[in-house]
This record gives sequence, structure tokens and C-alpha cells, in this order.
Amino acid sequence: MQVLKNLGTIYSSNTAVTAAYTSVVVLGTDTTSNLQDCAMFDQLILYVGFIIGSLTDILVKVESSADQVRWYAVSMLNTTTGAVSILPFKLAATGDYRIPVAIKDKYIRVSLLGEGTATSSQVRVDACLGRSVTDNQL
Repeated sequence: MQVLKNLGTIYSSNTAVTAAYTSVVVLGTDTTSNLQDCAMFDQLILYVGFIIGSLTDILVKVESSADQVRWYAVSMLNTTTGAVSILPFKLAATGDYRIPVAIKDKYIRVSLLGEGTATSSQVRVDACLGRSVTDNQL
């Protein structure tokens, strides 16, 4: 069973970002809600709606930090090769994407970079935090 916290839309733009990574949001800094510590969760799920337009692709980078000073790129194990890969996720076609990311740090930063010209390109990022629990933890 999983406990989920829906964060809703964390970024939406009719012009996808280009030229440099644009920090979309830093999760774990909201002192007005109970989302002050992403380490209470073990997974981040990004839902990305992307219209490619004239872009070549868009890169979605996820980083984690314990202190918001030193940021570390999130890595994943490639189950085909057994190698560890450093993100970003590269989206090269119009579509809706679900990107699950394992997390363990207090702060999570999501950034985007569109490669190419952003004419008619659109991007929307929704997010959800989750954690796995057993029945006796409910």
C-alpha cells in the first residue's frame, strides 16, 4: 500500500524553457503545509505533459539535497546494462509521461531545459510524493 501526497501542477508554460536549466520548484520548503521534509517520502512521481512544437526535446532534471546548498543529481540503475545512469530524463516526442524517482533527501529540485527553438512548445509538470507502508504502519 502507498500513502500519496498530491502536489498538483508545479509548473506550466506555453513556452517551454530554453538556453539553460530553469529551476521549476524546490520541494520540501513549504512551511505553510506539512510538506516541510521530502524525506518523509521515498518516491517522487512527475507527470509531464509535453507538446514538442519545434523543440528537439526537453530534459527533466531531478536533484536532491539535505541542506539546499549542495545539490546532487539523482541517479538510477539501468536494468538492461546494470550501469548507474545520471538523469536527466530526455523527452523527444509529444506525449504524457510518468517519471517515478526514488528519493531520500529533505529537498528535491526539479529543473527543465528545452533544446532547440520553443515555437508552439508547451510543458506541464504535476507531482506527487509517496511512500510505501505496511498494513501495521497505517
